[in-house]
Amino acid sequence: MRVKRGGELQAAEGGPKPPSEVRMQPGFVVWFGVTDVRAAYDKAKRAGRAVGEFHGDFFFAKDPDGRYIGVYTLEDDHGHSHDH
Repeated sequence: MRVKRGGELQAAEGGPKPPSEVRMQPGFVVWFGVTDVRAAYDKAKRAGRAVGEFHGDFFFAKDPDGRYIGVYTLEDDHGHSHDH
């Protein structure tokens, strides 16, 4: 995800497009990493907090105060090192 000039959240090139209510929110989306993203999505969906679809390794939700958040999977090896 990236933020376009004017504040609109957009998907990385070729990635899934965030739901319109997430893209148009003022401010930014805070992301949270979890070990079981599918279980977190299922819980958010049961609570009526999931926004849009499950994208395999992330999803969007709405917190109790109405802010949009991103939830992604924590991975041990995700293709690059952080020892740059």
